[in-house]
Amino acid sequence: MLPRASALFLHRPWGLDRARLPKTMSVLSSHRTFDEQLTTGWNLLLAKKLKFQYETLVCLVGYKSEPERTIGLVGKLNVDQPLAEVQKTIAQEAGQAEAWSAESIDLTAKVRAICLMYAFGADEVRRAYESAVKAQFIDEGRFEQLIYVTGELREEGIQALKLSFPGMTALCVGHEKSVEFGLSLISQELQRSRKDYRVLLVLATEQKISN
Repeated sequence: MLPRASALFLHRPWGLDRARLPKTMSVLSSHRTFDEQLTTGWNLLLAKKLKFQYETLVCLVGYKSEPERTIGLVGKLNVDQPLAEVQKTIAQEAGQAEAWSAESIDLTAKVRAICLMYAFGADEVRRAYESAVKAQFIDEGRFEQLIYVTGELREEGIQALKLSFPGMTALCVGHEKSVEFGLSLISQELQRSRKDYRVLLVLATEQKISN
């Protein structure tokens, strides 16, 4: 039995039938902003877990026809880490981290900077790399020093790595896994900040309910 003062947060609210919920329940939802800031984009909580130097964070904005849209961040790590350690940390947090590179992957290679990106296209890869070089996070031409973390493995991004950034590794967690990770972050933060709350995390695919 849910308490009278209860709230429901939905990532995808479109199939919600409000009449099926108690009248005393508040419904909150966020889709685009959630994806941009709690999956693999401008995710400060994930940056903290990956041990970024907070003062170095570079925000990348502009996506498709929206020049002000936040697309991700690039940051320098507190200390260089082997690729294997970075992959392990992301897999532990997000559930999985599939590695892809145009060259053979050296898990012992030292990673100096990471970009967290909401999209995996040629322009996004280029901008992330150029930002890391400009900020002096990595050496120019040393693509292996930068890790590109994103949701889905996209053909456009793969071609960009093949043609222009050989040696750079992309770690892809998958869109659904990144959404689950974002929901778990909200749950953890609510439980941490409001210990009097009872927080229930329910991970389920959207289903159409017929009357």
